[in-house]
Amino acid sequence: MNDTLFILTPLFFVALGVLGLFTPKSIGKLFPLIGVALAIGLFAYTPAYTGMISFDWIGIPSMELTAIISPIRLIFFAMLLLTLFVYGLATLNSKSNEEPFTMIAAGGMGIALFSGDLITLFIGWEIMTWGSYIPLLFRKKDHKAARRYLVFSLFGAATLLTGIILIGSHENSFLISSITRESAALGVPFMLIGFLLKSGTMPFHRWVPSAYSESPDLFTGFMSAALSKAGVFGLILAITLLPISETLFATIIAWLGTLTSLFATFRAIREEEIKGLLTWSSISQVGYIVTAVALGSSLGVAGGIFHAVNHTIIKILLFTVVAGIIARTGKTRFDQMGGLIYKMPFSFIAVLMGIIALAGMPPLGGFASKWLIYSALIEKGDVLQLVVVIAASTTAFLYNFKLIYGIFLGHPTEVDLSTAKEIGWGYRLALVVPLGLLMAIGMFPSALFTVINPILTEIGLEPILQGSYAIITTSLGSYNGLFVMETFGGAFAIILALFSLVKSKSRDLNRLDIAYAGETPTEKMPLHYGFAVGREIHRILFVGYWLKKSTTHFYNWVHSITNQFASLARLIYNGNMAFFFGVAFAVALLLWIIAGGNA
Repeated sequence: MNDTLFILTPLFFVALGVLGLFTPKSIGKLFPLIGVALAIGLFAYTPAYTGMISFDWIGIPSMELTAIISPIRLIFFAMLLLTLFVYGLATLNSKSNEEPFTMIAAGGMGIALFSGDLITLFIGWEIMTWGSYIPLLFRKKDHKAARRYLVFSLFGAATLLTGIILIGSHENSFLISSITRESAALGVPFMLIGFLLKSGTMPFHRWVPSAYSESPDLFTGFMSAALSKAGVFGLILAITLLPISETLFATIIAWLGTLTSLFATFRAIREEEIKGLLTWSSISQVGYIVTAVALGSSLGVAGGIFHAVNHTIIKILLFTVVAGIIARTGKTRFDQMGGLIYKMPFSFIAVLMGIIALAGMPPLGGFASKWLIYSALIEKGDVLQLVVVIAASTTAFLYNFKLIYGIFLGHPTEVDLSTAKEIGWGYRLALVVPLGLLMAIGMFPSALFTVINPILTEIGLEPILQGSYAIITTSLGSYNGLFVMETFGGAFAIILALFSLVKSKSRDLNRLDIAYAGETPTEKMPLHYGFAVGREIHRILFVGYWLKKSTTHFYNWVHSITNQFASLARLIYNGNMAFFFGVAFAVALLLWIIAGGNA
């Protein structure tokens, strides 16, 4: 019974969300933290790593609703809880009012994660989708973004449901454990479209930029850090049901992830909006995960899960600090900011650590996960993919630099430094957790294998044994996170000491006390980095072509075809019900005659 209570945690989340719709806003803001505390408390009371419950809701055994606990479900649920906890702390200090729907979306994702059958998976998927749709309507700026999110989500749900029906009709059961390779071959390809769409993999990414940009600032972090992982979980589930490694199908998915990581990086560099840059960065980083998981090897799946954990921590960190900055300044673009480092030192440090991890640089954990992905590609012999992934990772330095320079450094533009203040206490309190986790994973990267190895065993892959928590080892070599952290820390201490010694002999300069080809810049001169970075990237031949064409023409073609089919359908059904039923009867009669006239 106690195990049952923990499995039912997602239902408690949904109940809290519904209750939040009828309670005062001040009380509703506590529900995310209450939900996290409830989940942790139930798990701590009776820690269970396996377990199952079922519910016969309509009296048909093959359609029982089933929930199970397993290592892979627990790690993705832990990512959800972490995101919800950070979101819950930050929202205490915000004016947001989408907390009830956040809880409903979190509950829906939890139901999908714990599902032991495809019907429960679909129910959770839909609750998650509708719970995340409504907050897009709150800002009332561009309802096209909400409509686009809804259309793409409905398409993803349709493909997911198609795959579920094909599998269920073939197996006469919807239990995930009963799915054979034959039935998986029928339904999993359709389900994969829904999973790739939810994760934002190109070319199914069109909903992501507008949805993330128009959603409430803190909720955007929740979508990027948590909800996108539902698609990753689905992808891992799919390759478990239908082993596709070493097949053309796997190669296509891996290349979709690889190209996503590259082209989303180029788009992030051009982005003028701060949230827009983080959005395209999120699409790019999920591309790495999709590439790694699609490899189907132990090292690839391990690298994908490791990077998913890192992505969750980094994105909830960066989106939360950016939400706090926007709340303080009221500015959303890079060319509206600058010079905030002395007014927001804590935020500066948080963003600095976030971009170091995002860029995959030591000493933080981002390096370890990318090292695993690179090693998996080399192990598979996918040299061309490796080159593209490394190119994407290297190019990402540009948008990482733009993120920190555009906000904190350079010449201030529309921000009044005399009134600027550090982000609110709730945001700062929330950031402590992801900052601590980035440091911990950086020092002890192989500690994550204590949860990754049981997942590999669960899905039928060989575990990757590690020795010390501080040292992560692959066939290409090893990386000592603790030693690297100590080295970087020592170097920083020495540089800081030297700087302190010479600072008394230096003088502070005015930001305009510089030489610009013999000219003296004025306050109105656009010296800020945000005015120009990324504008020339279109001059790179294939990059410029993609940025110009993108997937717009494809979706315009889909729109045109849909309109033509709708016009054709309108000729058949003109609103006259008598005529419609007459045509339907005539068609049915014709089919009956063709069939030989047998009932």
